[in-house]
Amino acid sequence: MRRVSSFLILVTSVLLSFLCGAATRPPDPPDWVQRSNEHSQILLRVLAQFSPEEAGRLGVQGFDQEVLDLSPGFTQRRVRALEEARGQLQALLSKEGDGPVKQDLEILRGSVEDELQDTRLDEKHLLPYFKVAEIIYQGIRNLLEDRIPPERRQAALTRLKRYAGREDGYKPLAQAAEAFMRSEWVKPGRLPAFRGEVERDLNTSENYVKEIGELFQ
Repeated sequence: MRRVSSFLILVTSVLLSFLCGAATRPPDPPDWVQRSNEHSQILLRVLAQFSPEEAGRLGVQGFDQEVLDLSPGFTQRRVRALEEARGQLQALLSKEGDGPVKQDLEILRGSVEDELQDTRLDEKHLLPYFKVAEIIYQGIRNLLEDRIPPERRQAALTRLKRYAGREDGYKPLAQAAEAFMRSEWVKPGRLPAFRGEVERDLNTSENYVKEIGELFQ
């Protein structure tokens, strides 16, 4: 639980790059490519729900203002969403006869299985640990890079306010992460983050805060 869908992000990033890349080649992509693109949306929706900052970076529309939600039940909600996605992919796979589409479905299903296994192993062996300053920095940076169209950059201020709990319905991400970690830390038998890792993150947090201000400037 020390990372938020890092494997899922990696896999969906590769798939999106390949599948959507095909759609840019003239003439119109073949039917199987379009169908595979549609199937990839099943995982991208899960990604957008539980890591909206990364979803926006991958080009999924409509999540520029959204932020990571660590409210109680975060892990359970994520597991349920992954299990639902796995069920949808399995249903599609069971009736798919096209070889390339079937192969893509197997890759997508495999990535869900890996993510579920990683989550269960984390819950069993590791105490959760979130690098809040880095998460906030990356969420803002993803919207203020030079490659981002000016009209999308406006969402960075809304996202920052939500990170800080300055909008109705949003708790400061630092407080939400602390509450989540403390609720899990009382459970015995799991390993904490390495001390050196925590000390390094504490030392770099101030730099991240400074760089966020520079990004807005």
